[in-house]
Amino acid sequence: TYNTANILVPLLCLASLIIWRAKKEKWFILIAAGAIFCSPLIYQIFFGHAADRFGTVAIFNNKEIVAEIDHYRNAGKNTLLSKIFYNKLTVSGRKILFNYFNAFGDNFLFKEGDVTFRHSLHQVGNLYWIELPLIVWGLVVLVRKNNKSKGDWFLLSLLLIAPTAASLTFDGYNHASRLFLLVFPLSYLAAYGLNNINRYLIFSGLIILFFEFSFYQYYYWNFYRNESWRWWHTGYKEAMQYVAANKNNYSKVVMDNTYEPALIRYLFWSKSDPKMIFSLEDKMDKKVGSFNGFC
Repeated sequence: TYNTANILVPLLCLASLIIWRAKKEKWFILIAAGAIFCSPLIYQIFFGHAADRFGTVAIFNNKEIVAEIDHYRNAGKNTLLSKIFYNKLTVSGRKILFNYFNAFGDNFLFKEGDVTFRHSLHQVGNLYWIELPLIVWGLVVLVRKNNKSKGDWFLLSLLLIAPTAASLTFDGYNHASRLFLLVFPLSYLAAYGLNNINRYLIFSGLIILFFEFSFYQYYYWNFYRNESWRWWHTGYKEAMQYVAANKNNYSKVVMDNTYEPALIRYLFWSKSDPKMIFSLEDKMDKKVGSFNGFC
């Protein structure tokens, strides 16, 4: 049901069919059965809400990409060269490659993690640093392995496929939930590397792991809540309940949308009647001074 699965699952199915060398008859049966059972989902992907959601986060529709193209084309006086080097295909293509390869970068995996404070602590990455040499060594051993099993090939395929969907979105290179599938191949490689090192090195690794784990817990319980409060929308409940209780004392109440969209928070915490809400149009068609507002 998550949008990234719309791209990742078909690619994983294709990889599985290739690795296990399925016969042509099985290909046809699997594709036909999949198309029939997934038809409601397929409709949503191309025409429904899933398509709308992808449209809002996809690189191809991103305003920053369009603005960059317009800027350099105008600066280049709209010459043929400016159009060759700055168009949706070339600029989006560079961004997709940037997203894909930076998903394996140290900043996302080991240093800070996701830029969103709800997904990451920022003081630590999505993996511990001690896992880095294990992953690298596990990958080296697996690649050098002569008789790779089909499971080995599948995990390598999963490693390459995992960042694909996220790379098509404008902030996909450090978005943990869109890159969640990386958990499995990276964990496997770390375990594979651990299984192929000198047992005397394991004790040193455990000491480092204990230190990293302790730091994670220390920061989480002592500092995280104070530094991440904005991302959890702290204060909206109290603010909106105060407005609801005191609105009749004023001729006008104005709520700023700069911080976060305030309308949905006001409607929820003021316990507004849904019947009234459904009769309104969700358009910013009201002027309050120089600000655009909801009806």
